[in-house]
Order: sequence, then C-alpha cells, then structure tokens
Amino acid sequence: MKRIISLLLVAIFVLVPLSVSAQSEIKVLLDGVAIEFDQPPVIISDRTMVPVRAIYEALGAEVSWDATTRTASGEKNGIIVSVTIDEPKVSINYNKKGIDAPAVIVNDRTLVPVRALAEGFGVKVDWDATTRTVILKNNDTTTTITDYEADGDSYSTYIGQVSEGVPNGYGTGTLATYSDTYFIGSWEDGIPAIGRLYTNDNSFGFVGFVGYSYGAIHGYSEATLPSGEAYHGNWENNMMNGYGELYMPDGSYYKGEFKSNAMYGYGEIYDAATGMTDAGNWVNGEFIG
Repeated sequence: MKRIISLLLVAIFVLVPLSVSAQSEIKVLLDGVAIEFDQPPVIISDRTMVPVRAIYEALGAEVSWDATTRTASGEKNGIIVSVTIDEPKVSINYNKKGIDAPAVIVNDRTLVPVRALAEGFGVKVDWDATTRTVILKNNDTTTTITDYEADGDSYSTYIGQVSEGVPNGYGTGTLATYSDTYFIGSWEDGIPAIGRLYTNDNSFGFVGFVGYSYGAIHGYSEATLPSGEAYHGNWENNMMNGYGELYMPDGSYYKGEFKSNAMYGYGEIYDAATGMTDAGNWVNGEFIG
C-alpha cells in the first residue's frame, strides 16, 4: 500500500423467462429456526430463490437498497454482500463472482439464489428435497483482530474472516497510520489481496477510494488528489488505463480513454476558461482530431 501513496501524490418488475415452481411451500431454516418471509421462496429454473432482505436480516446483516443501480446489499462484520437485479453475479467486498441465476423482482421483493447470499457470510447451505427445506448452518468464521501488522502496514482493527489466526477471506482492515483509512476486500494469508482502499485523509495521497489488487491500484476509482484534480475511472497496475473522467479544480474536464496515465484514444475535453469543447482522438496526451 505504501507504493500507492507516492503514486497518487504525483498523479422493477421482470418477467421470469422460465417456469416458477408452484409446488408446496419451501421452508428455510437457519440453525434450526424457520425464517419468516412476506414473499415466499420460489424455485426458478431449478434454483431456490429467496427474498434478500429476510435472509440478510436473519443473518444479522445491515440491509441497504440502491434504487439507481437496483442493488441490494447486506453488511456484517466487515463483509458486504451485494446483488444487482438481472446481473448473474454476487459481489463480496467488491469481488464479483458468477451465480447460477440473476436476482429478480417478484411482487416488489428482490429474490436471489440462497446459496449466493449465505456463502458470502460463511453460512453452509444444504437442500432437503423430501421436505423442500433449505438448511442454513451459520459457521461464522469472522472475528476481530486489533493492532495487526501486514505487509509493512499497521492496522488498528481488522474485522472479518480469519483462518489460523490471520485474515483469510473477506474483511475490513482500518489502518493505524492514517485517520479514517481502510481496506475492504479479500485477504490471503494475512495480506490485503483484492478490494478497495478508502480514505478521507489527505496525507495518504488522495480522498475517496481506489481499486486495489495485490499491492497495486487496479480497477475502478473515485479519488480526489491533493492538487484538487479528481479521477473517476479505471486503473491497471498503478496507471490510468481504459475509460476515465479527469476533473480539474477550475471546472475543466476530460472524459475518454486513457493509456499508461495519458489521454489515448477517443475523448472529449472541456475548457472552463473558454467554454469550448473538443472531441476526437488522442495519442500520448496530444489531441490529433
């Protein structure tokens, strides 16, 4: 993570396509206790779909809904599990994994394959076909570690999944060196692996968040640098690569493609001083029309 500091300082209702099971009611048990639903679970394309909110709440997770992206999230013990309507993926601490079926809306309730939600929180899932019962067993492996050292960084607190006494799996680590700065994502053998690095501390080199992958900035970010420039876009191996939007303190901006930290490809630039906008192709930061 210390390499990042120096770098940044310089820088709805849906139609279900297949049949929905109309057989007897599906039951869901969590540690032997039945979960109550206002919208019963259903089987869609041979997948047991359950209401997201009810499962999150039964597991003790804090629930949120983003109406703009149509994303339902549950947060517990440093782990965030999110599903988006019609997207066949589940996001666990910003690491996306494919799931058997996308989340759908039925009777104004978001339904998703039960396994996708439960396993993100370390819950074992079984299915009893005879009684049509989903059996959830909470094998919660989350814990809290204080005053933790990893890869040359000091963390005041780590909350998340732990194996053999060190972070392994998904969790959140709060850095001790910088105020209000933390990494949330996956950890491997005690080291931050893939996720997001957040901070509100200018001394860290930026304010906002950056994608993080094995010691490098990698992925989407929304970060404002001490210079006042803000970059909302993609990174690859510590460099701006792919689509991004660079906003200047005076209101000027560039929106387009980047390659190796330079404007490269098609893009649009706006000059706040003149009110003029140019759009076209760029090579190594030079506009060629």
